[in-house]
Amino acid sequence: MNNHQIKLATAETCTGCTACYSICPHSAIDMRANTAGFRYPIINSTKCVGCGLCEFTCPVIKPDSDNLVPLLAFVAQAKDWRILEKSASGGIFTAIAQQFIAEEGIVVGAAYDSNLNVRHITCSKQEELQLLSGSKYVQSELNDIFKTVKDYLREGKQVLFSGTPCQVAGLKSFLRKDYSNLLCVDFLCHSIAAPTAFDLYKKHIARKYGEIRNIQFKSKRYGYFFPTLAVETQSGRGGKWYYFSSQSDPYMYAFLNGSIARPSCSDCKFRRNHKGDLTIADYYHASYKGLTKPEAGITRIAVWTERTKAYLSNMTILERDELVSSQFFEKNDLFNHKGNLVDFDRLSSVKEVEFFAAHFKVPLKSKLIAGARWMLVFLGLQKIVKSIIRK
Repeated sequence: MNNHQIKLATAETCTGCTACYSICPHSAIDMRANTAGFRYPIINSTKCVGCGLCEFTCPVIKPDSDNLVPLLAFVAQAKDWRILEKSASGGIFTAIAQQFIAEEGIVVGAAYDSNLNVRHITCSKQEELQLLSGSKYVQSELNDIFKTVKDYLREGKQVLFSGTPCQVAGLKSFLRKDYSNLLCVDFLCHSIAAPTAFDLYKKHIARKYGEIRNIQFKSKRYGYFFPTLAVETQSGRGGKWYYFSSQSDPYMYAFLNGSIARPSCSDCKFRRNHKGDLTIADYYHASYKGLTKPEAGITRIAVWTERTKAYLSNMTILERDELVSSQFFEKNDLFNHKGNLVDFDRLSSVKEVEFFAAHFKVPLKSKLIAGARWMLVFLGLQKIVKSIIRK
């Protein structure tokens, strides 16, 4: 019988990390999606015994203080051109993941399923890693992945886990102990986007351009310093690619302006306090010359643990250039991204096409900026202008 009133994170602060769901010994918590597609824990009162383990495990209820100075910081890119070419930035995660697989480890990260929904999966073969490459700007479905990771760790397997800062915090809280065979990679997260918004966007693209085969949120088709959202649609026996800038694409505009973010992102508890062993991020300084081919993609890396520092020091597959640790975080990295959130409850009374047209408008100003950027790219001036602005 439940004699204790369970108080989990509120709807405004819950990140959906699944730590409480995963830790419950009585399976008394379900993760249920709201109209935005965000999953929240729901307690089954008939199963709950009031042990409070879920409260104790929640990383949001008792967050730690800020930690903004890593042990080591540097920029890097994979030496293997094949990795660099297919990665959104410098290919660092893929390079590390390949080494884990070569050492018979397990790699866990976000991938598209057959319907282009984003879910966390496990990989044990090199050829599976391509599923994890590239950014995915929508909240990933975790399901029972924390339990799977724990099973692998107890078997003595080396595990590389990749996720948002709140997902890594949730995993660490769920495990309740430090595992020497676990390496967690998080990234500088803008916000977590609503799965329902992504579903509406996929339908919008399909109506305009045809059946979708693939989506790349940060394509380097027009260079690393002008990342574009790329969509491949079915065309005859093959595919046809379309490219959109972040200023003119309705989904990216909504994402960057915070209107489709999870409510907890407006006051993120983990933007300034990373629980991962290392944090990765883009590095878009157009004037940077420290690496051999900066235009091919650059990754910022912050190392938080001595164990990870030692591990990376033995990796010869990366080209690197040191940064001052206190300068790893740039000004925009630490802003909470607040926006007027889209009310997805209205979908019950409005047609999807009308809803998307009303809530995913791109202002004329943004379209003009996008047009100007495309013009600079085609004239070969975009990188020069960006370098001048940075100065």
